[in-house]
Amino acid sequence: MIHLLPDADQQQVVDALAGLLQDRAPLERLKASERFPDTANAEVLGELAGMGIYGLALPEDAGGVGYGPAEETLCAIEMGRFLVTPSAAAATLAAAMLADAGRGDEAAALIGGSATACFASMKGKRHYLVDARDAALIVLVQGDHITLYPRAAAGSLQPVEGLDWTISLHQTTLDTAQAAVQGSPARLRQALLLIAGMQVGLTEAVCAMAVDYAKIREQFGQPIGAFQAIKHKCADLAVAAETARAQLLLAALAGAADLPEADFLIRAATLVATEAAQASTRENIQIHGGIGYTAESRAHLFLKRAHLNEWLFGGLWAQREALLRAKAA
Repeated sequence: MIHLLPDADQQQVVDALAGLLQDRAPLERLKASERFPDTANAEVLGELAGMGIYGLALPEDAGGVGYGPAEETLCAIEMGRFLVTPSAAAATLAAAMLADAGRGDEAAALIGGSATACFASMKGKRHYLVDARDAALIVLVQGDHITLYPRAAAGSLQPVEGLDWTISLHQTTLDTAQAAVQGSPARLRQALLLIAGMQVGLTEAVCAMAVDYAKIREQFGQPIGAFQAIKHKCADLAVAAETARAQLLLAALAGAADLPEADFLIRAATLVATEAAQASTRENIQIHGGIGYTAESRAHLFLKRAHLNEWLFGGLWAQREALLRAKAA
């Protein structure tokens, strides 16, 4: 029997991270008037390095903490709640890929926070670097492949306006001949679980946000949560969040056990988490009504991040096609 609830040790790790993020990375850091808060993102990345997050699932002899995919996925969920930059997942992946390649010193720099990494996404012949700042390494996921590039593989960086204004975006062209490490299937699984975890976290966050607002916003002399239509919307949010979490944790455990169906379950978890995140963040804005459309509300931040996370791996259609390939394998 597979148990999807965290045990005492896992819950302790999650609680420690949640406490850190609540104290050091509150959502207030992402001010509506401040675009690309690189300083705030860099500070959060440093705090996570101090806690050992980037080496959480690496064995101790590789400089890691010695936990596994389940603990790492649970931590990704917490990071999603606080809209932590995807560069946290990129640093985790880069460290693991370098450790696999026997480049322990470079992996240690990432784990310790003295070096950073970022994601790249490809559209047409152009690449887009997400939250690049001073990233020394670039992680690119394309289809069923994951590749690590040095920063030197990127040409000149051209700033572009992105949907999520809390994350900087640069257009460039990667020299694919300069690939540093070709990641294993295990690292692709890890990448999918990390971003899916962030999607689940933000889905749970907007569910709580919508329910809290429905309790205090009054219309016709009573809280809007008393109306059946709002009750149903909030119930749908809760179902979406719980479904996405259950699928994700099942996939993480299947990956840890290297079950034959692990690839299919992980691809399914990625798709379910993405669809839940997008639907829930839209519904959260609707429940908030007029204020949900304003920059002063935080609701839009979750919607934009849900779309950014989806775009990292090629979008929903690419995820659906990958799920079909995994089913056929």
